[in-house]
Amino acid sequence: MTYPPLILVFCMLAEQSLSQDYSLQFLQTYNELNGACRTAKDCRPFGYICKNNKTCDCSEMYRPDVYKKQCVGGVEQKCTYDEHCIEGAYCMNQEICKCKELTPFILEEGMVCARSNIHSNTILSVFYYVLIFITLIF
Repeated sequence: MTYPPLILVFCMLAEQSLSQDYSLQFLQTYNELNGACRTAKDCRPFGYICKNNKTCDCSEMYRPDVYKKQCVGGVEQKCTYDEHCIEGAYCMNQEICKCKELTPFILEEGMVCARSNIHSNTILSVFYYVLIFITLIF
């Protein structure tokens, strides 16, 4: 079956255009914390907002990492890798931040994973003071 030359040229151009759009999708770069932006699409896909249409900032339940280079998510926030989560947390199944086994207590509305909660530390401290007091008396 022969095709008219015009249809062949059209099909070749359409195929080339589709493959370029597909490859450009993977080449797109996003700005990190404090990067320039005009809309939220200029910033990373999750954990960022475009503040005052000028710079990428952390969205709610995300905060700057210790180096102030990127935003990291609190517990139950979206992630891809462990470095996208707060200290003491990991990225479970490359989807959501969870506290690690060694830091299982969730504090400060999900923004801290701790070894123990504040309440148990207080009780433990009181117990030690009572124990010291008793040993001093006897």
